[in-house]
Amino acid sequence: METTDLADMFGLPPTSDDVACIEIAESHAAIKALVNTLPSEAVIGPATDMAKLIVAMQTTDEDTLAAWLLSYTLAIISMMRSLE
Repeated sequence: METTDLADMFGLPPTSDDVACIEIAESHAAIKALVNTLPSEAVIGPATDMAKLIVAMQTTDEDTLAAWLLSYTLAIISMMRSLE
């Protein structure tokens, strides 16, 4: 992650700057490779569904919204990796 949000959410210390730089570069490369091989509807459809769910929840609580978006993101990454 490019921010410490995930570590903060779980009360974990952030990684060091040098490790974070490597993780970010590897993450960008992996996501780019996965996205370039997927049909766009594999990501756009679920994203639209998640957006509708978040609107239906009628909440502005940032922690709740962050948890749902993180869950969605992790599910998409897991799905993309399983399609490799």
